[in-house]
Amino acid sequence: MQPLTFERNELVLFSGGQDSITCLIWALQYFDKVETMGFEKCRDSLAV
Repeated sequence: MQPLTFERNELVLFSGGQDSITCLIWALQYFDKVETMGFEKCRDSLAV
């Protein structure tokens, strides 16, 4: 019987700012698979 092996995965919430870029670089060094989830700030559709 072969020993169990686990792939180490990480999800980084990515805004494109300096903090999330630093977290992404760190995760890429320590995890086997890294995925990002990005988002955009929404503007209110009502004109003022």
